[in-house]
Amino acid sequence: MKFKIELEFDSSWILDHQVDDVLPVEAIKAFFVETYADKINVIDETFTILVFEFDGDSTQIEKDVATFIDTTYEVDAKDIVIINVKDVSQQDSHPHQTILDFFNETSEKASSNKDKALSPIDKTMEKINSFVGAREFKELCKEIVTIAPEIKRNKNYDTFLSRNYLFSINSGYGLTTALNSLAEVIKNCELAKLAEYNRVVECNVETVFEVLDNLDKSKYHIVSIDISSKMNSLNDTDFKKRIKTLARFSNRAIFVFVIPFVAKEVLTNTIRSLNDLLFIKDVSFSPLSKKEMEIFAIQQINNRGFTISPSALEFFHSRIREEKSDGRFYGLKTITKVVNELLYTKQLANANAKNPNNLISKKDARSICSYNFEDLTGYQMLDKLVVNNQLRDKINEIISQILYPKHNDNVKSPCIHMQFVGSPGTGKTTVARIIGKILREKGILRNGAFIEHAGRDLCGMYVGQTAPKTASICREAYGSVLFIDEAYSLYSSDTSDNDYGREALDTLIAEMENHRSDMVVIFAGYKDEMEQLMKGNAGLKSRIPYKIEFPNFSKEQLYDIFVNMLKESFKYEESLLECAKEYFMNLSDDFINSKEFSNARYVRNLFERTWAKACMRSQLDGLSTITLTKVDFEIATMDNDFMKVEPKRRKIGFN
Repeated sequence: MKFKIELEFDSSWILDHQVDDVLPVEAIKAFFVETYADKINVIDETFTILVFEFDGDSTQIEKDVATFIDTTYEVDAKDIVIINVKDVSQQDSHPHQTILDFFNETSEKASSNKDKALSPIDKTMEKINSFVGAREFKELCKEIVTIAPEIKRNKNYDTFLSRNYLFSINSGYGLTTALNSLAEVIKNCELAKLAEYNRVVECNVETVFEVLDNLDKSKYHIVSIDISSKMNSLNDTDFKKRIKTLARFSNRAIFVFVIPFVAKEVLTNTIRSLNDLLFIKDVSFSPLSKKEMEIFAIQQINNRGFTISPSALEFFHSRIREEKSDGRFYGLKTITKVVNELLYTKQLANANAKNPNNLISKKDARSICSYNFEDLTGYQMLDKLVVNNQLRDKINEIISQILYPKHNDNVKSPCIHMQFVGSPGTGKTTVARIIGKILREKGILRNGAFIEHAGRDLCGMYVGQTAPKTASICREAYGSVLFIDEAYSLYSSDTSDNDYGREALDTLIAEMENHRSDMVVIFAGYKDEMEQLMKGNAGLKSRIPYKIEFPNFSKEQLYDIFVNMLKESFKYEESLLECAKEYFMNLSDDFINSKEFSNARYVRNLFERTWAKACMRSQLDGLSTITLTKVDFEIATMDNDFMKVEPKRRKIGFN
């Protein structure tokens, strides 16, 4: 018989092993592939999930999982992994279940239960179990429902109400929803008389006592206290005093302390500090996996009467990566924002179409992405670049060396991490994208996506937040390119415990080693600062075999870049070309060789300013089309940002 088997591992346990030579999911996958060979087919793999099809006895798999985990990690499997088994032997010739299949299947199950008479607590639990992710929170609610009859039988309500909670959850991952759901479970289980209004209150350490003084003293409330700002000073006398004072309000409040998602040891230390004075249960909300983000997005889209094609999901994830690239990602809130963009774009397309439909296509999803995805091969994109021959040869040399072992078994695959050094706007990001595309097309990278972050994006704000944040960013980049701009910002000569850059680098180095053939990490920045970073961390330098230097563009190249942009986008007067060439040739050498000059970025900004002037002129003239003119360009260059041309020298003497 054929089975689909999904192993879902506890994220906190996984984080405890993030610096292992081989991560747990990979180790277990390797074990099964070696043991069962052609009987097993891996379908999906993330940081915490392994999904595969198995042709044989599923009970043997469960035994093998338990044995492998017990002997390798000395921990009971049932404490850290959930095993889901599904018989797929009767299915058709398309055995691989997609995310869409999964959602449709769960939707059918949910709809089949709608007509059943459910009790209030059953309805609450059905809603909670429909949440994407939040496994530990679901287990907490199930535990409360299980113990409620015993608490009520013994009338020992104080036992339950004396317990408070520590939620480890990042912004945007549903804190308010979880708090209200917890209150609903407690109310429907009849474990406390909760206030009808203002049942859940959110505050911080500084405002909590003001909040408590204004609550209804005859009813219980769920009081959420954000203690993130105190994570570096949990043992301070003032903080301890405040926690001790909270105990006096235990007859009217259940406290939920809130911190970001952190490493297990930091979570344990936080609990220990709070447990000195209060009875605490910790609940971690792990960051969503790629699969979970898809499920949530599909739920949102389907609930509004639309569907999304599998090919469109690729661009949904590209848009999510763009949202993450500035270091600010707010989980479910950001996903909902992207879904709203998709739906608005689709409905606008429908409004202009002769045959509107409610299927979000690849074209629809592609249109909300900022990056212009070209329908060219990686090598074709490389050929289009305006770069000097020396740089082009270096890029081709590196790619050739990476590709060579794929067709020569006697040569070991090299480590494929790189450093790109040069001024802003010299093409580092563009080349990194192209290299990722080529390596995917040649079968070196399985995904070939481009994940871009600034160096400090890897750092948390509090102790214990950096390692899981860095590990999460790397996890998204498995099989792809992780581009870290201004990477030198991670280096500091400071050796204190609060040096989050050093912690990020330590985690990153472990990830680079563990995934040396399945992830390309590219460090980018100024030459001098990058050299300082490499000198300050020998472990990092030894794992980056490739270095590419990106020189500043010459005046001629800057002009060529401008012309390429012009020809790809607009109609223009020929006189504009002559005017633009004169402008670029008159840029001073000191200016274009300065550290502040942004090269191609400068050209792009000037180009965009030029067509902005053309748009305004055409609008005032009542024209429906835009043709860029010499005058548009001259007016654009008069803006302060572009008045960098050396003045023509007046000749001395008489003409």
